Amino acid sequence: MMSQANAVVLSGTGEMVVLASGHPNLVRPNYQISSMNNGISWSQPVPLTPTLNSSKGKATVVANGPGRAIQLSPGHPIAPGRILSSGYSFDPSQPGESGEQ
Repeated sequence: MMSQANAVVLSGTGEMVVLASGHPNLVRPNYQISSMNNGISWSQPVPLTPTLNSSKGKATVVANGPGRAIQLSPGHPIAPGRILSSGYSFDPSQPGESGEQ
């Protein structure tokens, strides 16, 4: 299950990277997949959720999009090659944030 996926093609390698969101109750609600052959085959999902948790130690769901991802240039002074994606986050354990009242 994938929602609001944001894709980017990495400079130099041509690797296609897709940052995806799934339902908060999934084992991997946020993950990355990639392809080195123009989408003919895809990697196993790499979980991103542990790196996206809030500083309060609560599980945070990050919903990608809308939009696309970009890669910073290799010469960027702070984060060379970093992938950036639009999105928003919420804590599904908080009433109202997961759509439940």
